[in-house]
Amino acid sequence: MLKHRRRRTVLLACATQILVALLGLVAVVAWASPSTGNVPAAGPQTTPTQAEIAALLARQSGAMISRDRSRFAAGLDSSAAAAGFRDEQLAAFDNIADVPLASWAETIDSPVTATEAADAATARLDADATIVKVQLAYALRDVDAAPTLHSLWLTFVHRDGRTVISSDSDLADAAGASWHGLWDFGKVDAYRGASSLVLAHPKFAGLLTTYAGVVDRAVKAVTAVWGSGWTQEVAVVIPDTQAEMSAVIGNDLVLDQIDAVSVADVDNPEVGQLLGQRVVLNPANLEKLSDIGEQIVVRHEVTLIATRPTVGSQMPTWLIEGFAEYVANLGSGQTTTFAAAELRREIRAARLPKALPTSGDFNSENSRIAPVYEESWLACRYIAERAGEAGLLKFYRAVAAAIQAVPAATPDQAVTGALKSLLGLSTAQFVTQWSSYLRAQLS
Repeated sequence: MLKHRRRRTVLLACATQILVALLGLVAVVAWASPSTGNVPAAGPQTTPTQAEIAALLARQSGAMISRDRSRFAAGLDSSAAAAGFRDEQLAAFDNIADVPLASWAETIDSPVTATEAADAATARLDADATIVKVQLAYALRDVDAAPTLHSLWLTFVHRDGRTVISSDSDLADAAGASWHGLWDFGKVDAYRGASSLVLAHPKFAGLLTTYAGVVDRAVKAVTAVWGSGWTQEVAVVIPDTQAEMSAVIGNDLVLDQIDAVSVADVDNPEVGQLLGQRVVLNPANLEKLSDIGEQIVVRHEVTLIATRPTVGSQMPTWLIEGFAEYVANLGSGQTTTFAAAELRREIRAARLPKALPTSGDFNSENSRIAPVYEESWLACRYIAERAGEAGLLKFYRAVAAAIQAVPAATPDQAVTGALKSLLGLSTAQFVTQWSSYLRAQLS
């Protein structure tokens, strides 16, 4: 039986504000025409107006929901210069046909003045080009309580008196890379389970029902521990390649050590309100997982989805990930020495941890990431053995509440207070006892 490699789970918050922070090279301003620099005027066409662009986006959104391919195609640039983009957009329109969309809306976020990019687009397209940051808001039926939000950077021109879309990549080299969904990479098949929606390309179509079942069972298992106060609906995405996975999650993680990633938009990072929660599986590692490994990976990710709205953005990572591992391993049948084999090697070499893991220890490039997850898991399990599972839940929620209180405690202060209240221990005393527990369990 292949061992579940605990290091391979990550929670990402794909917040809009992260994109904004990266856009130092792109000026987002009040509505204005892009500078044409030294590029001569390109014929009689005028620059598309804000009203024209807004109306076009509304038509494209309506065509997507109504599955009107002709109407959708009419909004795309048919010139030779934009042929590649047009083909990609029509392919994506076809690829998404089986995805159960509850809504799809593209709206203007803000126009952009990026002189070099606008000049280059104008020259390439032989038409006055306007580049606009567009917000895509879409929702999956029965999964998303509210639409998930993503940024697109679209180029608009006039053709034959009409406003059309010519590109989504003119700012890709200036921190304006458009988000791409699974449908941008190929046909998407969908399968609806009792509490799950699984999306994959035909390559992994045979896994749709399998993972729907795994997720449905995970939802029940997580709810049995955490309670019913969460959506209990999970969307799972299975890309074909790691490159596609990076595009879908919007992050260039080192994926070799990761089995799955939970992603979400942080609508309000202070209270942890989430939109568009997805579990994205790493296609390169799917065949390496045993049935028990699949169960543990998915339960871990589902636990992150269930708990994330409670924890906010400052919760200690060891507690977030350790609790998810605690829930994931309940009833797995794996022995502690087997499930924590990497940490066991360190313990037997007399390398005991002297502190709880830091957030930096969970970097996907950390060669010690496996023992870090195992340390976190056994810290939470030690609390549960001392105070019961209800005590672990009380500890978890007490730390989250203290961090979100007014005035807020620091993460270290919150952990110290919860340990003192629940176990009567200081953090130093807890670390000492936890280290002894690790030695007893693993040496």
